[in-house]
Amino acid sequence: MLCAKYWHPWVEHTNSHLDKAAMVLAVCEVNTSTMTRQRTPWQIGKQYQESTTAPNTGIWGSYPLTAWFAQRSAGYGYLLYAPAQQLWTAWYGATVGSHTGFAMHTYHRDAPEISQEEYAKYTYPVPREMVELREEAEGPWRDHHRTGTGDHQASAAWRYHPRLKDIGLQKHTHGPVYMQQYGLANGSVGQLPAGEFANPGHKTGRLEMLFGEDTGIQANALRPCGEDWIVGIIAKVGGNVCAKVTRLGEITTWKSIEPSVGKMPCGSSGGACGDGAKGRMLRIAPLGSSEEEALCGATARGCFQTVPVKQHHVMSWCRLALLQFLFGYEKEDRTRWLVEVDGDCNEISEKMDVTQSTHWPLYQDWTTTTAGEVVWVTTWQADVKGSFGPVGSPNGVWPYKPKPQLEEEEYLFDLTPEATNAAKVTVYSPWRGTTTSMSSTASSSTLSTTVVVISTSIWLLSGFQPAEGGEDRACRGASASDNHATYYVVVEASSLEACQHACLDQPLCSGVEYSPGRCEVWTRPGGIRSTKPLRGFSCYRLEPPGAFALRPVDGGHRACRGQTASDNSPEYMKVLPIGRLFDCKAACLQDPDCTGIEFSLGRCEVWTRSIHASAEISNFTCLALEGPSFREVNGPGQACRGAHKSDNLMSYYEVVPDTSLDACMWSCTGRLGCSGVEFSQGRCEVWSQQIQATIALEGFACLRYAPVLQNLQSFIRKRRQHFLGLLQTSSKENLSRTKLEGASEEL
Repeated sequence: MLCAKYWHPWVEHTNSHLDKAAMVLAVCEVNTSTMTRQRTPWQIGKQYQESTTAPNTGIWGSYPLTAWFAQRSAGYGYLLYAPAQQLWTAWYGATVGSHTGFAMHTYHRDAPEISQEEYAKYTYPVPREMVELREEAEGPWRDHHRTGTGDHQASAAWRYHPRLKDIGLQKHTHGPVYMQQYGLANGSVGQLPAGEFANPGHKTGRLEMLFGEDTGIQANALRPCGEDWIVGIIAKVGGNVCAKVTRLGEITTWKSIEPSVGKMPCGSSGGACGDGAKGRMLRIAPLGSSEEEALCGATARGCFQTVPVKQHHVMSWCRLALLQFLFGYEKEDRTRWLVEVDGDCNEISEKMDVTQSTHWPLYQDWTTTTAGEVVWVTTWQADVKGSFGPVGSPNGVWPYKPKPQLEEEEYLFDLTPEATNAAKVTVYSPWRGTTTSMSSTASSSTLSTTVVVISTSIWLLSGFQPAEGGEDRACRGASASDNHATYYVVVEASSLEACQHACLDQPLCSGVEYSPGRCEVWTRPGGIRSTKPLRGFSCYRLEPPGAFALRPVDGGHRACRGQTASDNSPEYMKVLPIGRLFDCKAACLQDPDCTGIEFSLGRCEVWTRSIHASAEISNFTCLALEGPSFREVNGPGQACRGAHKSDNLMSYYEVVPDTSLDACMWSCTGRLGCSGVEFSQGRCEVWSQQIQATIALEGFACLRYAPVLQNLQSFIRKRRQHFLGLLQTSSKENLSRTKLEGASEEL
């Protein structure tokens, strides 16, 4: 697996009204089984310098950081592999001084590094142990324009054609969209570009996308179709158009699927771009066959493979099928739609409104699996204001606030606020009723969207949070005296970090306790709720934010059920392929419909129905999500007080050395009688006195704690069953008042 990787440059800022800063674009090779990097990333593109002193340096074709127009033309850059030639090619919106344009760079898969002599010529050399510099491939595709020019590129789309063994691409600048072949095919490997595509280059081999009275104005998507191409393009008259282009550059089909088109948003408010550019939400992808087959026409014979979930062999079969493509688009009101089309752009299904179910990014293409399913991956937040579409629909265009600029570094930026490690994976299956995901679905059984929480050991190590200060603290369960041996597994570890790594190897781990030579990997379903002061000990939680609201059902080591122990309908849950309890909790906490989780190794059920019962099954964990138990008292910026604003006796609270509000709330849930918390700049007050008043103080937070009794209906049902049992064994006259009072007190 390869991915685009961006590195901060060791460069000075150029004087430009674009307020840009250049970066080094690199390729990372990743092992898909372990998600670990296989080798040093290697540069694929230019590195900014004021003057050209070495290969791929200078101002022509710099990779931008904040040049919005260059980014809008090709997102953060596209990366494509040509298997026949074993070549990697990158295409990104670029800058040339104060101009915007594009750059394309191609490298052999095993290209050699540049010499030390060439490396010494770089004005701002990136350390070679961080990013390798390799020799760029030569060929007819490469000219001085394509490696970096300021043509004001404004849209981009491309795809590798497995039969032509070349890249097809579309873009536009100030005029209509035009289409080209890149030029990888040389006659011995693939057919030479012919017809309108002959003599490929920046200014040659162009086919303008004009058909009748209509004009292509935004490049969006293209796919192989036999030896030809099927295209999704935004047109001036037709709007969202499906078109066919032959390998000789002849436009044979031009059909409007939906005339209205949403305008491209250019800000976190959802407003349209100043130039009123039409959107980039049109997509097309093969459905029912892999892209490598490049099937086309009204019907085609396709062979498919699938791997059964509980078997090790691969099943294959062939069938005569109606060849399909999935066509996605956005209307003027920013609703999103899907429709199936055949290889001649004829609609063969009803149009499906998927606005409330999924979103796809402005610049990311779709992928077709070898089984013929169409997949896309993104993330989103709920559009509560309706800035990017209907209120409450997913906002994947601008889901986050802008990165804050670092005060000490004028052209560097901090982490994205409220970013998440949860990816939304949407799968559209051509086989009716065979969708593998059991998560939230659209109106058709062919579409499913699954929340997948992506995590790595590196990220998780930074996710360990000190429990009540962490140092000189021993971990405990529900209280400072709750330390049952079943809560943890003892392993050998030479350091706290080694202990944390041991935790990451345990799917149920919720934290660690470390003392010299001894490591406790905690797996208690209810987590580490409390600590005990103990010199030389360290206690750290590994929990996603807000996990204190997940409470064990009937002890936690159970399987979740609905109303009774046998009530377990698939409609109650969304099933996610998740390998850690941490990630299962995170998926629940990020899902507004979640009521709890059931976790077993490799499987996470995010429940959307209330959990009132459980079943005893080994190696299962059932946790219920309690309702909002912490609520701000009198809004933000408040310090807690007792009966009135000046009532602040030290006996009302315990000061706990927690460094975050989330940790402070954990400490409250682990103390009997906690009524709320006050948190400010690393100071946590766990209150036991009733909080009735507050005083305004900037930087303070006062939250009242009102725990929701979990499984109340289940509890009442059990007490009722117990009471009926008493009636069966005793007469009403002999039923003691003590038993009834006992039942009342327990409730």
